[in-house]
Amino acid sequence: MATQTQSPGTMADDTSVGTIAWSNPDNAKVSDNVYATATKASNGQTHRLVATNFGFSIPAGATINGIIVESEIKYSGGNGVINGNRQLLKAGSLTGTGKSNGDSWPATDTYDSWGSSSDLWGATLSADDVNNSGFGVGLYAYGYGANWIAYVDHIRITVYYTENGSTVNISTTAKSKIAHISIPKLISPEELSATISPSTLVWEIPEDYMERPVSCEVQIATDENFENIECDFVSFRDNFEYWNGSDWTTYPVDGVEYQYYGNQARVTTALTSGNKHWRVRGVIKYSSHEYQAP
Repeated sequence: MATQTQSPGTMADDTSVGTIAWSNPDNAKVSDNVYATATKASNGQTHRLVATNFGFSIPAGATINGIIVESEIKYSGGNGVINGNRQLLKAGSLTGTGKSNGDSWPATDTYDSWGSSSDLWGATLSADDVNNSGFGVGLYAYGYGANWIAYVDHIRITVYYTENGSTVNISTTAKSKIAHISIPKLISPEELSATISPSTLVWEIPEDYMERPVSCEVQIATDENFENIECDFVSFRDNFEYWNGSDWTTYPVDGVEYQYYGNQARVTTALTSGNKHWRVRGVIKYSSHEYQAP
């Protein structure tokens, strides 16, 4: 699961709730001990302080898994300030279910956290919704006693998401399972833990073994023991491509099997999102039988 954390580009005092305005709402864009404030000489509810235009760049088609909202807050004076409501905005309008716990605000700058990596706040959110400049959050509070002040130094949002099936992480866990017929060597991606898109593996292959043509089998699984294999390709059976020195050539060519086409091969396939384990094994043709390296 991937994450992005951003701060708001736009702050506003929303008068649709409460009676106490937020002064200098733009001061909540960054954590710098310069505050958006609300104050009154007696009990009261603040307006909603609205943060939007977070500048997220979630990949198209990604699944939004959860949202965490953090606000850096404190209070002074009176008998204290307590949490009111926090609620997400989609395209500039309130969405989902608001959150409120009635907890008191601290006397020193502290980030409070709402939501989780699997909490969508009762809203339906797409990547486009989150990337929209109208996505954000609004909050208000209640102050008690004489001359209380509510301070907000910063608001930030973290989005948890899973990219679609065209992007997948390839794990090195199964590296020890690669066969020892001149060990087919993965050369792309260079970093085996890198995220690759589209799902393409390129590897070096030996020309022969015991004077027999060598093909390769690629397996991609969701577990390191290869009990749940998602893709299984054999070069003389499936549509592998070989590098002929100037271009990628589909194998087999002209119905000729077991022919050596070069020292690189590749396969491209659509995979579901998530971490995968791979192995490449050499396969030889000998006396009309296939022998697989251990």
